[in-house]
Amino acid sequence: MSKRFMVVWLLVGAWFFGCANASDVLKQVVKPPQVSVSKFAIAGIQETKMGFDLELLVKNQNPVGLSLAGLEYQLDLAEKQLATGRNDNGLNIAANGDSPVSIPIWVSYQDVLSIYEAVKGQDQVPYKISGKAEISTPIGKIPVPFSLAGNLPVVRPPKISEVSLKVNKLNLSGAQMNLNLKMFNPNSFKLDIVSGDYALFMQGSNFGNGSIAPSSIPAKTTGSITIPISLSFAGVAGAAYTLLTKGSADYQLDFSGQYKLADFPMTQKHSQSGTLKISR
Repeated sequence: MSKRFMVVWLLVGAWFFGCANASDVLKQVVKPPQVSVSKFAIAGIQETKMGFDLELLVKNQNPVGLSLAGLEYQLDLAEKQLATGRNDNGLNIAANGDSPVSIPIWVSYQDVLSIYEAVKGQDQVPYKISGKAEISTPIGKIPVPFSLAGNLPVVRPPKISEVSLKVNKLNLSGAQMNLNLKMFNPNSFKLDIVSGDYALFMQGSNFGNGSIAPSSIPAKTTGSITIPISLSFAGVAGAAYTLLTKGSADYQLDFSGQYKLADFPMTQKHSQSGTLKISR
């Protein structure tokens, strides 16, 4: 007789002899499932949000299928609670098998940056992901705890530390220039600039906008980004020409970058203003 039919006959027998004995009979037959964390990693950063991938493995040692009724989790970073949540999406767990459960977790990136202050100067931050899975079985719901602790890389946003403008060609019809950016990568791994868009304003006027070419900045290094700009003076020849012949001007730079850090993507918008150095 197979184990599956044995369970069925035990269920029938338990019912026949009364519900009072059913629970005792089934407890001797149904094996509690096991839940473990198979993966926890950074998924990516989208401007103001940071995502994590939580993957659990539910092991069912019974000859009949079970189901996941719900799941609760808590994420601690540097011993500070960062997020809690609950997932009630049902999942069938195959008999005598393992079933993966994927849970995306999104938190405020600003909250993460605040926690990083507690580990200032370090490239790793300790984490703990814990919780319980509620498994529906013939003997009722069984809460199964899970927990995993380890370290995650500290991920800080790149910073534009310097902005300057080099005028290569200037006449009454227009100008050929290079916008030079100094970008600092504060992380312990390489920063790949996949793509980026910029807009440069000087004295309130748009002096150029467009895309930048892909490049990379090594870990904990300041890299240079050179953006060629071709500017026409149509309609504003006098004001633009005079501005570019000065040694400096008030500016605003709007920058949006798509990066790759380690194995995950990052999107960040940045805006800064100040006094721009102009050279020829």
